[in-house]
Parts: sequence; C-alpha cells; structure tokens
Amino acid sequence: MQGMLRRAARAARLDKQVFREVVEDEGTVLNALGLVVLSGIAMAVGMSGGFGEGVELIQQTETLTDRLLGIWFAIVSLMVGWVLWASVVLAMGKLFMHGGATYRQIVRTVGFAFAPGVLLVLMAIEPISVYIFNLVTVWSLVIGVFAIHEAQESDWVGAALSGFVGWLICFRLIPAFVLAPFFSGSV
Repeated sequence: MQGMLRRAARAARLDKQVFREVVEDEGTVLNALGLVVLSGIAMAVGMSGGFGEGVELIQQTETLTDRLLGIWFAIVSLMVGWVLWASVVLAMGKLFMHGGATYRQIVRTVGFAFAPGVLLVLMAIEPISVYIFNLVTVWSLVIGVFAIHEAQESDWVGAALSGFVGWLICFRLIPAFVLAPFFSGSV
C-alpha cells in the first residue's frame, strides 16, 4: 500500500522514472487497479455530498442502498473507462504511432493517471465541485499523456492524441451517461 501511494504521488508530480518502473514491473497492475478503485470511491463520495454535516441522514431522500449502489457504479464506470482508455491507447499506438508497449504495460501506466482521483472527494464542497472535477480529470489527462509517452516510447503529439481520446471516454462520456441517474447535477 505504501509503495502504491509513493508511486502515485510521484506519478502526480510527473516523475518520468515512475512510468518506466510501472512499465517494467508486472506487479504494479494491482496498484493501478487500487488507484482506479480509490478514485471511484472518492468520486462517489464527493458527488453524493460527502460524509459531513451537510449530508443530513444520508440526504433524507437517498437510502443507504442507493448510496452504496452509486459508489459501486462510480467504481465500475471508472474501471470500464480505465480499460477502454488503455484499449484506445493501444489501438491508436499500434495503428498510427508504431508503439512498442503491450496492453498490460499500457493498462498499468494509464492506471497511474488516476493518482489525483482521490481528490475527487472534494467535490462535496458544493460551490467548487465542478472546478474540482475538471481540475482532477485534466490533471489525470496530463499524467496519462506522460504515461503513454513513456510506455509507448512515442512522440508527444501521438501520446496526447491517443491519451485525449481515451480520457474523453473515461472521464467525460461514461460518467455523464452512467452516473447521471445516481448523482444529479454533479458531473
């Protein structure tokens, strides 16, 4: 756990060496999965108003089951988005950039792009929730481009193009369609 958090912090600071380590270390796939799951939990908690006083008995209109279902859908939607993001990067990398990374290497490095996702819990602060979401997801895009650049050993333009398409699916389309019924007006 400590190793995962240290690597996540280094990834968030755009330390190129961490992406090289993740490409080489097959065991980091569980760390990447952990970051995606933590981001999903943070997103769900942030979108539902958090755990604080403002949540008045789980917002009186929501049952505990609804809230847990929302957390589950947030986690699953980010996991599906993560897999799709990596798939898009692989496909675009193989077709257009002649990238050399395998799917497993890409999935590990893109998973570390979710490092700032734990900050999505701050979406519970209502006046700035949209700004927090945008800041964290754009930060994830930047980390993703760095990760793709290192994993695919491609140029920056190719990494940015493939990273953006996958990111768009992961952080914009899936949350907008899958999570909207659970968290009205948050994303």
